[in-house]
Amino acid sequence: MKMTKEEKRLLAKLASGALDGLVGDEKVYPGYKKVYCGKYIKDGEPVSYRENVSWDFSKNTAGLWMIRMHANTVRNLSR
Repeated sequence: MKMTKEEKRLLAKLASGALDGLVGDEKVYPGYKKVYCGKYIKDGEPVSYRENVSWDFSKNTAGLWMIRMHANTVRNLSR
């Protein structure tokens, strides 16, 4: 399939990094764990991500409860 001049111009602009940045709004899905989803362009590559935070409760050597936060990120690079 043949590309139009506009499509070629936009792909060249994307590859040059001129369109880098956030695409649309980041969405937050509340609930047991907040999940953040969004899309952005970095170095000419479209990136879609999903990120959530989980908590870990454990006792330390002194017998005190500790809370640890873990950020879990999934990124899908589109090619």
